[in-house]
Amino acid sequence: MSPNALGEVSIDESQITEHKAFGRIVMVLWISKVGEVVNVDVESSDYAESTTDRIRDGFRRLRFSPGMVGATPVNATMRIEVTYDHVFEPVKKRDSR
Repeated sequence: MSPNALGEVSIDESQITEHKAFGRIVMVLWISKVGEVVNVDVESSDYAESTTDRIRDGFRRLRFSPGMVGATPVNATMRIEVTYDHVFEPVKKRDSR
């Protein structure tokens, strides 16, 4: 059985300065037998390096149910493609007067 995500990816969009309406990123997640993401390799990305790093970090924090062979938890790799269809907007600081 393949690993399943146990939550949603959280990405800190406040640090993203790129204004790109659409984009795609392809990654390989290395998941331990206890469900931790131990590595994320980016195969391709339509985003700038800083944005790609933020997306990668969000997936690195994600937890999974472990992959299983029979009743035995095993390490697993998962190749995923994520398509974003919204604009990343940086948080605008209010003028404090």
